[in-house]
Amino acid sequence: MDVLLEGTIGDGCDMVGILQSVLSHTGDAKALLRITSNPVAVNGRLAINSSGYIVGAREANGDTGYAAIKKLLSVRNGSFALLSADSDEFAKIKQNIYVRIDRLLSHISSIDTLTDGIFESWGRSDRELEAEALKQDQEGENTADDSGAGAVLAAEALACSKYVSSMPAKPERFAKLQKWEKNSERFVGVFYWLAFVVIAAGAAFWVLCPH
Repeated sequence: MDVLLEGTIGDGCDMVGILQSVLSHTGDAKALLRITSNPVAVNGRLAINSSGYIVGAREANGDTGYAAIKKLLSVRNGSFALLSADSDEFAKIKQNIYVRIDRLLSHISSIDTLTDGIFESWGRSDRELEAEALKQDQEGENTADDSGAGAVLAAEALACSKYVSSMPAKPERFAKLQKWEKNSERFVGVFYWLAFVVIAAGAAFWVLCPH
């Protein structure tokens, strides 16, 4: 396994910063985040898919799933390494969990208080939103939702999704650019019409006026 990113936990490098760095390095590849505390009391790995979701966790003392996530992300001093993983290595850690990393960032300091029910509700919500985004993407429709909290939730859930870049949305800036181009075309047409009138009038004056 190749090391994509590694460093020390603590001394100005906290878990929030590490997870943000992990998000910027996962790209389209599956990866394993290895975390070891100092002294070595906690040691394990998180399986992270290409969309920035933790889809598996195993700790050396036997904890798996949400319990392992909470234990590993509670480490305040130690070391970490983000490793590339082939399908077999990834499958050894992968489980039936689905936790979006950027959703965890604001909960790191109190991660011990998160229950399995909270993790599971997040997973259900994110799966539904990603499935809907994929469906809309395949149908070629704009998935933007302008309705209250639903729009906020959809934008939040897709913030790090690979489907964001492929969604056929029409940004406001692009719409403004189209409007500007149409106005420019009208201005150019008026300009040429006025130029034609001036030239025609000049020609008529030249013909009709005595020399």
